[in-house]
Amino acid sequence: MAIMAPNDYRNVERSDLTGIESLWKSLCRENSIRDIRCAYPAFQAWRSCFTRLGEVQTLVVNDPGREAILPLMRRMEHARGLPLRVLTSPKNDYWRSSYPIVGENVGPSLEGLLRQALRLSDWDLLEIGPMSGDWEGVDVLVEEANRLSIASRVITDDVPIICVRGQWEDYYAGGSKSFRETADKRERRIVKRHGELRWVEIRDPHRLKDALAEFYRVEGSGWKGEQGTSIDSDPRTQAFFTELAHAAAENGWLRLYLLYCEDRCIAAQFALCYRQILYLVKFGYDAEWSAFSPGTLLLKQLIRRSFEDPEIDRVDFFSAIKYEQDAYKKYWASGFQPYTTVQLFHPKSVRAGVYYHGLALKGRLSRLRRRMR
Repeated sequence: MAIMAPNDYRNVERSDLTGIESLWKSLCRENSIRDIRCAYPAFQAWRSCFTRLGEVQTLVVNDPGREAILPLMRRMEHARGLPLRVLTSPKNDYWRSSYPIVGENVGPSLEGLLRQALRLSDWDLLEIGPMSGDWEGVDVLVEEANRLSIASRVITDDVPIICVRGQWEDYYAGGSKSFRETADKRERRIVKRHGELRWVEIRDPHRLKDALAEFYRVEGSGWKGEQGTSIDSDPRTQAFFTELAHAAAENGWLRLYLLYCEDRCIAAQFALCYRQILYLVKFGYDAEWSAFSPGTLLLKQLIRRSFEDPEIDRVDFFSAIKYEQDAYKKYWASGFQPYTTVQLFHPKSVRAGVYYHGLALKGRLSRLRRRMR
């Protein structure tokens, strides 16, 4: 088995990305993963803005017919007082490169990656994901791990989605009546007071400068700007979204939606369309217009137009409902897409074994308590 580095494991330096980039893109053209988070330009934008040189590492299998890449980051974690050496998919609050990059030969490629991982003795826990539950590789990864005597644990989050089928009118009428009535009432009120709303969709990289400035302005208004969590409060974060927008526009993935009233942008949505799935990555609204729920008005227009767009068959809200500010997603969702994270425990690590069996015992006790109720 040919490995593209000494010791089977290497730091990906900025100067030696060319070989990785070519293989990564080639594998993505072969595979069936319908997730923008596996795309190389997005990974490179994130990596160049958020990581130090050498912080992201890769396992690479370069055998003909079973080529594969697994990007990883290292961290120390204390679980139940137990220190664990963790290798995890590269991620932060803004992006996750959460897939093993494989071609059409999913099983052999994943087996090759796992065998390479087992040659390393400097990890206890290998965490890959989250990965879309409709990708065949999720189940194959667990099967290959079990075959190699690697204990595994599967964690699933449900992300709200909209299946873009049928007619907009039927979808909209099938949602919450009170939510629909409130949204329609606020739309009528803003139009009556301030005139018609204007919708702008940006895909052209030559129109990005002014559009991104509007996006950053509305996203940073209100509580995000006050608490220092807005995109423009951190130069690295703003650089990432700017680089991601340009890379996505060049590849035909960008959908930057702006909603105007009285020639002022009152809401904006940063979205990416990849293999017919529209990912709603980040949105914001002008806090001065909050009485009219501009974010809701923008989403209504966005979803309605998605039903008319042959390039879109699903709208994905990009993250699960975990915080109060995410509650709006459930009013729009027509279903949920499971996203799975697979944890693998090194069979030669004592700490991994202790942690895994502790989790298994906790699960058995929980099931026992439920049966005794």
